[in-house]
Amino acid sequence: MSRVENEPVAGGVQIDINVATQKIGPNLYRDARSCDHNCTNLVGEYDCPAAFTLNKKVDPKTYAPKEKILASLEVAVEGVKRANNKFVGSGLFDKYCRDNYVPQDIAVAYLGVLSRNITEINFFGGNPEMHPEIPEMVQTTKVEGHKVNLTTTGRKFIRNHEFTSQIINAHPDLIALSYDFSDPSEITKMGGMDPDRIRAEWRELMRIHPTHGQRQKVFESAYVAQIAKEFADFPQVLFNLVIHSGNINQAVEIIISLTEAFPGVLVNPYFEQTAFLGKQSDLSGKLDKLNSLVGWSIAEQLSDDKITNLVPRLYWWIMIKAAIETHSGNPSKTANAVGGEIWKCYQEPGAGRYFQIGTSIIPYTNTQTPGLRPNCFWNNQTIADDRRVNEMKPDTIADYILYQSGEIAHESPLPCQGCAFPRLNFDIISTEIGMNEEIKPEYLELRKQYMGF
Repeated sequence: MSRVENEPVAGGVQIDINVATQKIGPNLYRDARSCDHNCTNLVGEYDCPAAFTLNKKVDPKTYAPKEKILASLEVAVEGVKRANNKFVGSGLFDKYCRDNYVPQDIAVAYLGVLSRNITEINFFGGNPEMHPEIPEMVQTTKVEGHKVNLTTTGRKFIRNHEFTSQIINAHPDLIALSYDFSDPSEITKMGGMDPDRIRAEWRELMRIHPTHGQRQKVFESAYVAQIAKEFADFPQVLFNLVIHSGNINQAVEIIISLTEAFPGVLVNPYFEQTAFLGKQSDLSGKLDKLNSLVGWSIAEQLSDDKITNLVPRLYWWIMIKAAIETHSGNPSKTANAVGGEIWKCYQEPGAGRYFQIGTSIIPYTNTQTPGLRPNCFWNNQTIADDRRVNEMKPDTIADYILYQSGEIAHESPLPCQGCAFPRLNFDIISTEIGMNEEIKPEYLELRKQYMGF
């Protein structure tokens, strides 16, 4: 087991490797997301920006080549490390500790993580399995000493045994999949199926419901979790579980069922995000279930006798509980807070330490390599920067992370209203810096209660 797998990371880079060229007029093109799944609320419970019905006439043959993606990651990783160094050296870390009442012994522990400066790379964007060079890119970044995550769907695993072998040999630390359109009884049933049976039922589902991306991903994820049992060196598997109005009534049972059906698989629940889209959350009528789930999750995180494989993220659940208690009596405000109006990556320097590489929002008249721009996957209008990451300097990236993204966002006519994606909230430092000030007093009280400081 490597040093990276044993130690917490100090920063992250998420790259959308599935940006493709879309023709929008005579000699006019733009960046578009590309995916072979259709995850939209017309068939499921939420909209993914990469759903193929939302991104028509895109050309996967125009993906950025491996060399440019790896060059972008090289400069981005160094930029994240320098941002951390500047965060500490400029006094921003000391300010964070003062503002958030972080005691000296805890501050020293945080500094230890920041000084080791291990970076996580997350290959992302629609279905990154679609990029023909993904195994080589995973292997290269892993050999370079980074923690490497592959957030994907599992479709190519179920279709291609050779691809499975290639990914195992590339040694990512984590394969993250989606499992958010199923009930406890079906999870139990799926956990008892062998991979061949899952593949057969998946094929039938593809025939009957070819556009139901969320449903298809359940079978694909279950397939990957089952074949993982067959290989001693298979990467850690994680299920991302979007909690929405359609499954929140059974959320606790779903989490427990996933742990029982797929032992060893991590479960990462988070709430459907609506704020970055400028929409209202529909969880306002489910606040009793929301409160119950949050209370149970905190208790499970603190238990010495855990019954699930929840990702350890106590501070995140405390933030959600703080929003519930701060806005008690106002169902819509509570729901919208949980739907994202709770945290902003551009709030203050140090919040957005999970650097994203995504799309350009500016059309172009000549064909060019798409993507590779500093930008958010979920809302590409707020902190958009049209420079190419692979052509930037690490110090420029560091300044963008700490300062320029916030300056760009505050000039936006329609800035993103926030998000509570655990990956972007990232760690307790980023979470507390970007947190909505309305809930901070309640959060600090709860942190003292549950975390002891």
